[in-house]
Amino acid sequence: MNYKDLILNKLLDKFEKSKSYLENVNRRIILKLENVKEYNIQNYEEKMLFHEIVKDLKNKGLVNFSWVKFEQENIMNEIWLIKENVEKAYAEIKRINPKQNYIEILENLKEANFKQEWLQIFKQDMQQYMEKFEKENTLLGKEKHKEIIRALQEIDWLQCSSAIAYYDKLAPKEETEQGKAETKGILEDCREEIKEEAKQSKTIAKNTMLKRIFSIKCYNNSKYFEKEVQSNLIKIIKRYYKKENLDLTELNDDELLAEIGIVRYPEVLEFCGNMKCTINGKEFEFSDVSKGSYINSYSVLNMKNLKLIGIKKVVFIENKTNYISYIENKEKDEFVIYHGGVYSPIKGEFFRKIYEAVKNNFVEIYDKKKCNNEAIQNNYDLNKKSDVGFLHWSDIDIGGFNIFTRLRDNIIEELQPFKMDLNTLIKYKNSWQSFDKDYKSRLLKLKNDSRFECFYDVIDFMVEKSVRLEQESII
Repeated sequence: MNYKDLILNKLLDKFEKSKSYLENVNRRIILKLENVKEYNIQNYEEKMLFHEIVKDLKNKGLVNFSWVKFEQENIMNEIWLIKENVEKAYAEIKRINPKQNYIEILENLKEANFKQEWLQIFKQDMQQYMEKFEKENTLLGKEKHKEIIRALQEIDWLQCSSAIAYYDKLAPKEETEQGKAETKGILEDCREEIKEEAKQSKTIAKNTMLKRIFSIKCYNNSKYFEKEVQSNLIKIIKRYYKKENLDLTELNDDELLAEIGIVRYPEVLEFCGNMKCTINGKEFEFSDVSKGSYINSYSVLNMKNLKLIGIKKVVFIENKTNYISYIENKEKDEFVIYHGGVYSPIKGEFFRKIYEAVKNNFVEIYDKKKCNNEAIQNNYDLNKKSDVGFLHWSDIDIGGFNIFTRLRDNIIEELQPFKMDLNTLIKYKNSWQSFDKDYKSRLLKLKNDSRFECFYDVIDFMVEKSVRLEQESII
């Protein structure tokens, strides 16, 4: 065993956590050997080797030590650091003094120019911490700070570049100098407006990048990000990333990364119902097939002229099993979307396009001449646009309530809960699941939030009985 590294690392660890590290405090940094399991006094050879190493470190002026009373030259009691030579101790085991390291991190961080507000706050907090304590913050790591900052810069670009680039292309080619000046002014106003939205995290992260492509772009290695940087980045996101009506504790690592534009694979979106649209200039028509339809994230971003055909109701379903079961027997005038858990930015973009198509009256009524189903013909008035209802079906639990309110508050203000009421909960009594006091406490907090008012009666019952209900129980 490398006793030299063991001893000095333990002493330097204690030193960096002590007041002596920040202030000139006259207090020894002591390692009590009774607490060091590697110091095996039962093994004579190893004990003698340990003693030789300690004596050698003392001769170099790095440490000093004492013996147990009446055990001179037999059992060591304590080892303490010679603080006057602490820099030599760092050099002896090729360990970087955080006081030196933090200066480099601070300089690199100051050079980073972030546009996103959450990243600006992160940068400010890190700078203040390092300037106050003269050491690096664990969020930036001891050795990977450059790589972490590089990743954050790329994420900042991902979150606001697409919107700015869009406005950059708006300026018409004016022939006169006055026209060019006016156009430039309008364009700059647009750019500032979209930058401000980006700072407030109100824009959708339409730009996404595959995780391995992201890693190559940052580090010229497709696996480096996931192996070396991702864990630190996840901690930063959890602490600093904020988005209205989004509870980050409900998201797994992949979902968190998707929120800021990094995805493992192109996301696949599932739906069932009649819809027309153009994708990259080509017309597509999705029919009402029993197994549903699929598109990927790239198609969503390039989707235009979206129209729903003969649709009276749009239903979002959280659980995949429930979605598959529901579409097998859905009504002809329903458009059903697999929602999943907390929706990603790409899914949010798709949901928004569906909603905007309805709000802009892009809902085509069935043509009587082409419709052979008499019941369907009679249900549609061809002289007016149809009113479309929006429903969402989730688990009757905290997660389900959060998913519903986020979709309603961020995208579809008319959204109504579906099979999430008190009668449904009571009806499926045999499928109730119990929960503990911690969950009950979290559930009660929802009663203090007006966003969950439509579930107050359900929450009261859940708290009283300590029960919740999963969607799968209702199939």
